[in-house]
Amino acid sequence: MNILIVDDHSGCRTLIRDLLARPGDRVRECESGETALEALAEFTPDWATVDLVLPVMNGLMAIKAMRGACPAARIVMVSSYDGPECRAMALALGAAAFVSKTQLPLLRDLFRDTAAE
Repeated sequence: MNILIVDDHSGCRTLIRDLLARPGDRVRECESGETALEALAEFTPDWATVDLVLPVMNGLMAIKAMRGACPAARIVMVSSYDGPECRAMALALGAAAFVSKTQLPLLRDLFRDTAAE
């Protein structure tokens, strides 16, 4: 599985990678929406996690751009801001799910359930 992790905090990227990556998976980490879009030129993710709060291009803008560049990727918005408006906007823009940073272990189940499909 190819996994793209977009978060401006390296510790959060490491935590998500440690939760999700299994032997044989390819993982690319990006600190911004802009670098994520650049990475899509050479890396096609099966899954991507995108933080809401990113410098310059926020996570919602990044999801919209990523959907256009890589429509088959499943994107999960990951954020400390867990309001219903954020969830609704992320899903409306094409995110497959929204996971609060306080519940990151849910990502494992989400990725595992769909990897078996």
